[in-house]
Amino acid sequence: MLDRKYILENVEEVERNCRDRGVVVDLQRFVQLEQQRRGKQAEVEQLNRQANEISKSIGKAQDAAQREARKEAGRQKREEKERVQAEIDRLETEIDPL
Repeated sequence: MLDRKYILENVEEVERNCRDRGVVVDLQRFVQLEQQRRGKQAEVEQLNRQANEISKSIGKAQDAAQREARKEAGRQKREEKERVQAEIDRLETEIDPL
C-alpha cells in the first residue's frame, strides 16, 4: 500500500501507474474519503484541545455551580470527540479496501 499522503499529492501519477498495471482502483473515491478523514481528524484534535482547556479551567471556577457547568461542558466536548472519532473509524473501514 502506498502512503496516503503520496497518493493525495500524486493522484495522476498513481492513477496512470494503476492503469498501466491493469489494477482497477477508484482513486477519486479514495481522495474524497481521505480528505473527509483528515478534516474529521482536525476536528477531533480541536475538540480535544477545547476539552483540555475546559478541564484546566475547572479548578479556577468561582463556585460549585461554575465547576459543574464546566465539567458538563467538558463531558459534552469529549462525547462529541468520540462521535467524530467513530466517523473517522467508519471512513477508515471504507478507505482500507481501496
